[in-house]
Amino acid sequence: MRMALPPVEIQKAETILESDPETKFQLVANPIAIQDANDLGMTNFVNGDVPLFAANKLAFAGQQGPQVPLFLNKADCLTSYTRLKESSTNKNLEEQPTIRVTTLKDVLFSMERGTRPAVSQLQFYTSENDLIRASDLMSPILP
Repeated sequence: MRMALPPVEIQKAETILESDPETKFQLVANPIAIQDANDLGMTNFVNGDVPLFAANKLAFAGQQGPQVPLFLNKADCLTSYTRLKESSTNKNLEEQPTIRVTTLKDVLFSMERGTRPAVSQLQFYTSENDLIRASDLMSPILP
């Protein structure tokens, strides 16, 4: 089975990086995510930073204990909490979760400094639409 070629965007980025190693790419946050973060009180974004959303009491089972999801999208965070609440026998879950917001740079810097407790429990989750798009782009070519 042959795998599909990388998406054109990735091929272009690789070509640029190979031709000029000083080139840097910048992550760009979704404007909706920035507005959601602002609505939650986070208004001090540094240019190029990306908000991350987490819901209190939302964790997934993992091989090394609970995994705390950090979402790039508030809506996906809420959807995951709702699914947990609907499937859970735990009646202590609030009707609406308390959503916390941080930034990707803050999380990465605290990981580098070793100041973030339980760093091995953090998991980054992309938006559902981005995951579907990536899956479609990377699907194998049929013979």
